[in-house]
Amino acid sequence: MPLRPVLLLLSSLPLRNCIDGCESSLLQKRSSHAQGVQCPGLKQPVSRAEAPRAFDSWETSNSLYVNEDDNFAFCLIPKNAVSQWTKLMTRLEYLTLDVQHAYYEIAEDGWAADKAWNVFSNKAAVRAVFLRDPLERFLSAFLNKCTDTCNSGFCLGAGPVKNMSSSSPVSFREAVRTVKSLGPKGVINLDTHWKPQAYHCDLHERIHEYTDVGLMQLGNLAESAGCLLEKAGLQWLNVDDKNHSKPFWQVANKFVEHDTANLLKQYYTPEAAATVMQAYKADYDLLDELQFPRPQWIQEATGEKMDERKCGGGRKEGIE
Repeated sequence: MPLRPVLLLLSSLPLRNCIDGCESSLLQKRSSHAQGVQCPGLKQPVSRAEAPRAFDSWETSNSLYVNEDDNFAFCLIPKNAVSQWTKLMTRLEYLTLDVQHAYYEIAEDGWAADKAWNVFSNKAAVRAVFLRDPLERFLSAFLNKCTDTCNSGFCLGAGPVKNMSSSSPVSFREAVRTVKSLGPKGVINLDTHWKPQAYHCDLHERIHEYTDVGLMQLGNLAESAGCLLEKAGLQWLNVDDKNHSKPFWQVANKFVEHDTANLLKQYYTPEAAATVMQAYKADYDLLDELQFPRPQWIQEATGEKMDERKCGGGRKEGIE
């Protein structure tokens, strides 16, 4: 893996593929996959008889992180706790807990098609992804890219993608209108934050090649994520940055969970929710195949914030 200037954010990182230079104490962190671990909230897709598809057509991947040494693969999807998961994968790649920031090129820099095929054809490997309800993910992207950082150029407008650096903020109604005009086929070509989850890591064709699929929900994310790491023999990663006696994945505050549900109702109307669900049909097809529940709050949605226009403070509204 080539080093880039961004790696100055990481201190004293040993390269995984070094031999004599790696600290033995770090290498000893590796452990075999835990046998018989059942993780609440994780689904095991029905596998198919045929061999996994080859990755020869993939020149690179900025979403699929593969670690052949630990028989582990993880699909990193923006707006699905990607910063947290990328930080953990950076720890794993460099075998150190001394990682201050997520290194977002970790999947791309370590990509190799043969390495990916080896992990995906290994019956003992753990291959995982966390999905998110598309309505919640869409609102999270809006608050982050159209409100919190509305001049970033990644906000949906009259576009499909409108550079907001020279125009006023858009409303949530306008973002919904945009995906309605694009439809299920058009949203596939959107920026990675808005792109359907089904088209990250080719999940629409490969979901059956994964061993564990979770649904990102505040109430059970910490338990499911921690259990996944234990199942993969990577529980050493699940420690807090500053206090290693505490887990990295913390149980969400019930008030935050409640606020998120209320926020969804305030931005959506039942009609707007139906529009976004239709645009992201590919994602709901995945969730339905895995028998994850559909959102229950839609008929209580009131949409009083649909026409708000503001720049700044999106993350303060309680949804990441």
